[in-house]
Amino acid sequence: MADEHQLAAGWDNAAGFTPLADMTVSGARPIYGDTLAVARGWDQYERGERRFDLSGGASFAGFKQVVWRLDGIDTRVWQHLIDTYEGQVTVRTEVGVEGVYENWNAYLSVPDPAESESTRNRMTIELRFRLVNAL
Repeated sequence: MADEHQLAAGWDNAAGFTPLADMTVSGARPIYGDTLAVARGWDQYERGERRFDLSGGASFAGFKQVVWRLDGIDTRVWQHLIDTYEGQVTVRTEVGVEGVYENWNAYLSVPDPAESESTRNRMTIELRFRLVNAL
């Protein structure tokens, strides 16, 4: 099954999708044979914050979220993600079901180096998407 994780700047911009595997950054050292790969996606889905009521029933409040873990990226890729995508994005991602992709408007948060694992100009980061509405 092909990796269909895709990203576009701005909301309602599925026409502007760039597959993560095809993303290139000038001057960045090759990653996984010149491509980025999401090490985790579907299993990093959260339905919101779980809330319990007095009867013991549960519901969820807040935004749904999904996390993409990118292993061993060049620091130039990290800067490109901030400059190009941080904030409002359109994302194609798995949402709770492996291999089933959906398009969403989302807010993307890119972590700072202090919140990431890093060695020799390489970082492992977790991109957090707060899902606003499905397209």
